[in-house]
This record gives sequence, C-alpha cells and structure tokens, in this order.
Amino acid sequence: MKLDGGNRQDQINIAVNMCVCACMLLLSLAPVCTAAYTDIAESRQNSDRPTAHFLGGASRDIGKNVYAQNNSKYNIKLSEAKVLSLSTSSSAFVQPEPAGDLNGDGTDDLLIGFGSYNASMNLLLDEIDAVSGDDGSVLWSRKHDENRWIYAIRAGNLGGDGMDDVLLLTRGYDSGTDTYPLDSISALNGEDGAVLWSENVNKDQWIMWTEFDFSGDGIDDMMVYHSSYESSIDHDCIDTIYILEGDDGSLLWQTNPGNWIDAYPAGDLDGDGAEDLLVYVEQNLSTHWTAEIYAVRGSDGGTLWSKTASNNDHVWIYPASPAGDLNDDGRSDVMMRHESYDPSTHNYTTTIYALHGKSGSTIWSDASTAPASFMDVYPADDLDGDGKDDLLLYPREYDPANYRWYVDTVYAKRGYDNRQLWTKTGTNMGFMRASDLNGDGADDLLFGEFIYDVPTDMYFITDISAARGQDSSFIWTKTRSGTNFIYALPAGDLNGDGAVDVVVYDENYSSYDPDLDEIYVDIISAVKGSDGSVLWNKSSQEKRWIDAWYVGYTGDFDGDGADDVLVCTYIYNSPGDRYILTIISAVRGDDGRILWSKSALRGDLDSDGNISYTDAMLALQIAVSGEYEPAADVSNDGYVTSLDALMILHAAVEGTGI
Repeated sequence: MKLDGGNRQDQINIAVNMCVCACMLLLSLAPVCTAAYTDIAESRQNSDRPTAHFLGGASRDIGKNVYAQNNSKYNIKLSEAKVLSLSTSSSAFVQPEPAGDLNGDGTDDLLIGFGSYNASMNLLLDEIDAVSGDDGSVLWSRKHDENRWIYAIRAGNLGGDGMDDVLLLTRGYDSGTDTYPLDSISALNGEDGAVLWSENVNKDQWIMWTEFDFSGDGIDDMMVYHSSYESSIDHDCIDTIYILEGDDGSLLWQTNPGNWIDAYPAGDLDGDGAEDLLVYVEQNLSTHWTAEIYAVRGSDGGTLWSKTASNNDHVWIYPASPAGDLNDDGRSDVMMRHESYDPSTHNYTTTIYALHGKSGSTIWSDASTAPASFMDVYPADDLDGDGKDDLLLYPREYDPANYRWYVDTVYAKRGYDNRQLWTKTGTNMGFMRASDLNGDGADDLLFGEFIYDVPTDMYFITDISAARGQDSSFIWTKTRSGTNFIYALPAGDLNGDGAVDVVVYDENYSSYDPDLDEIYVDIISAVKGSDGSVLWNKSSQEKRWIDAWYVGYTGDFDGDGADDVLVCTYIYNSPGDRYILTIISAVRGDDGRILWSKSALRGDLDSDGNISYTDAMLALQIAVSGEYEPAADVSNDGYVTSLDALMILHAAVEGTGI
C-alpha cells in the first residue's frame, strides 16, 4: 500500500458495494440478544456516541444497503408472492448518508448517491449530491470518471471551521480479479465540495473509522487499516494501520502489526484530550493459543497497558469494550470479559472486569459460576442519573433442546462500584440503550421479548417495552399485530419536548425472504418516548415496501429544534428481480410531514417512483421559469429547456427510463 500525501485531485469516485470498505462512522456494535449464536459475541462502542440494536445487521440499523435486505452479496430472488411492488425496468437506485451540518446553516444535511447496478449486480454510484436538509436543494455534486466509481461519508470537522466535511472514496475496476479495489481517499470541504487533500491507495480491503480526534487538536481525524487472511488463526488480521490528521491527511502514525484482529476507538483512556484505541490480538503458537488486549495511545501508537491470556492455562479473554467514564475521573474506562475452564468439572467461570482506562488496573470484578452459562456485559449509559456510566451484566443460558443460547436475566450495575441497581427477568430478552425517554434525567432502555420461529429458523420480537433506567419498570409496551412482528429504535427528540422518542416497525411476517433471512415493513410509527403515544405513521403503499434508515442519526433537517426521520421506499425491479431503494424522503419528526423527497429515477420530478406526464409538465414549468433544477436537466447540458420536458414525456409514453 502507498499513501501519497502530495496528490491533490479534484474529482474522485467509488462503487457503493462497500463489502470490503466498511465505514464505521457514528456506529457502535453491541450484543443484545445473543440467543441465536453459540460463539462469544463482541461488544464495542464509543461512549459518547451510543447506539445499539436488538438483532444487528438490518439495513434500518446501519443504513448501508440500497436493497431491502441485509447483505448485497446474496443472490436475490423474490418469490411470486412477494412480487407485489410496482415493476420498473430501471436499474437506478439512491443511497443516502447523514452528513451533519455541511454549510453552517444550523440544519443537518445529507449525502445522496445516485447510481445503478451492472450486469454482475454490483452497485455502482455515478454521482454524489450534497443536499440541504432544509429543502433538498443541491449544495454541490461530484460525478464519477470513466471506470471509476464513488462513495461519500461524513468526516466530521476536518477544516476547523465548525462545519462538517466529507470523505470521498474512489474505486476502480480490476478486470483480472473482477473486483473494485479502493483507489483514493479525498477530504472535501462540506460547504462547497472543494478538495482539502487526497491520498492514493492501492489495496482492496479497507476499514475506515471517522470523526475521532486522535491528535487532540480539536479537529476530527481518521483511522484507515488494511486486513488480509491469516491462515494460522483462520481469521483476517490487520496488515497496516494508518492514523491520518483530518486537516491535511498527513500521517500521525502508522504500524504494521500483522496479528491484530481488530482495532477500534475507545474514548480518551489516559486523559490527554485525544481519542485512544483498543486492540485485540490472537496468536497460534502451535502448542497453544494466546489472546491479548492492548490499550493504544491515539496520538502516537504507544501502548498504555495490555492483558494476556492463554488456553494453555485454561483461561481466555475476549475483545474489550469501551465503557464510558465509570468512576467519574474524566477518563474513559474499559470492560473486559475473562473466562477460565476447569477441566475436572468441565465448567466455565466468567469474570467481568471494569478496568481503569489509563492503567488497566481493576476498578471491580464480578464472577459468574452458574453451570452452563456465560456472563457478558453491555455499556448502558447513566441509568441512575448520578452522572456516571453504568452497565448491564447478563448470563447467557444454553438450551440443549434446540442448541441455542438465550438471555432470561439482566442485572443493572452501578458503573463505579458494581452495586446492583435492579434485576430484570424474562423468557428470551434483548435490550438496547435508549437515552432519556421520560425526561427524568436518567437514561432508559428498550427491552424486547423474542420467540424462535421454526419455519424461518429466526428469532423475532413479539413485544417491545420502554423501561426506566432507574428501576426497570415499564413506561410503555408495544405488542405485535396478528402474525406480524415488531422492532424499534431510539430516534432522538422528534417532537421537541426534551425527551427521546422511538420509531417502531411493524414487520410483515408473510414477506419473509428465506434466501436473505429478511423481513419487510408494513408500518413505521413514531411514538413518544414518555408514554408511547403515536406521533405519526407511515404505511407501505400497495406494491411497495418502506423502511427508515439511520434512525437517531439523521439530525434536524429543518432547524425546528427537533430530530427528523429518513424514510425509504423500495420498488420492485423486474430485470434485476429485486427490490431497489428508489425514493428517500426527509420526514418531520413531530408530525410526519414530508419536507422533500429524492428519486433515483431520472425525470421523476415529483418523486413518486414513476416517470409520468406530471413530471413532463413540471419540467416544462421549470424551463419557462428560467430556473435551473439539476433533477430536471435530463439532457445534461446545464440548462432546463423544453427538450428536457420532451425527453421526460417520451419516457413516460414509452415506459422506459432516461
């Protein structure tokens, strides 16, 4: 790999299929319901940017898929019963990404990618528009070069001007391997799209973390690393890791570890004002294996402390979790899970350690010796309102009848001394952080009760309850409708009452796709966090599916002081035999009113998913007014004229795309 700090490109591009270049911005992973897994789930999060999800991986959680399913690598085939959507011959799709406040107007904006999939079903972005959250107007655009494709992500404040900026990633096509390796990374000014700096890259598998200040200068930086397969442990390991300064792309530090399985931001562990890292390492030493955890200083890559375990000694450790500031010393702390095995009894003892972020010394520990169970830990924010972060500890029980793990008991523990706050019991529970739902100054939780569905071999949620962080009593409960199932995510303060609200999904069981383990949504409801009353609903129209992406992360589009929601519409594509994300709509959080919409279909000016006579008339009105609207300029000549109206009319008559 080569990083060329002297390269300053004006235009760069990348494909949208980010299977090998995952962008980890504002995203944290946390095990909530581990019932479907027999392995030990990882837990990691950045304490000041909490998120969580019950099952994980769904497009509504991570918002990284333009299909109405989880992973684009699958061969998507829809049964006849599911081919209900409006059929279109267009291969166009739209891809949204929250961008923060790009132009400094006090409202949150979006990055919207427009593209199409090719014959190999690779999703390729042709254009990126930076769009004003207030009215959907285009702030600036970037288009792909020949044989180059683009993808854009929010980068935080790189220029020190208080406004958010953008990273633009370029991918080229390698015919020898039939892949789209990453070519370059460029930082763009959020306000006008001007190139701040650019770096050349010549590798194909990358992980990128953005919006973390590793140098402590108040400007967001980024971590980029490349991984490759290590046969000795049958796992991908990090070959090279780069910490880049956000303002100019210069190298803060780099290392070539070779055996790091993972590295991720952990908050400011040593109190120097800069973000630090946690690293997890496994090694196969022929006669035994070892596992190591390193706390790494973000500013220079130096080691703060480390922990080691070996199965030769019948002990093991797993990736550590950033836990926030447990003891109120102004530094982030860490949770570690340690397991020991007794070969004489074949029993495991799991010990959860709360560790000082700076030294790795123990704040407290809690051991579980219950037979056939494993203890796990989940950072839960400030449950009791004392200003310090707290935790959930939960044993995972094994059911030999169906070979599955489940959680039926959760213990809320005070972060700084392990004092038990409360206990919650259920049958098969999942849970997630939800911030302060009822406005009492303490953070709350969402609990879900799962059932196992034999025909689909999946776990579904039958009811979701908002629980008070202070005592776990339920604030409200939502139950599934008929044979459908339910899902929910904290959505920020939608109605401006100072408490966090929730988006609830009514999932259509009959829409289940066995090839993808995916289920689609009938109704999206915004509900008040304080009492569960409905603020507004959005329903799937006939022959279409809906979803809501980046719930809780889109911000305030219209500047009214309340969070808003991004609603997505999928339309069935007959040639590709799949549902494609075709329309995105910015929706007011308080009343569900649509602020504006964008369609992937060129010439679809009213964003209804069809090219019609109405669109032709709208184009003609724009042409007569003399104004310029990029969406109406289907001839790409820089003007909106009667020619554009005629092209749209022709497409409407012929039923073809433009």
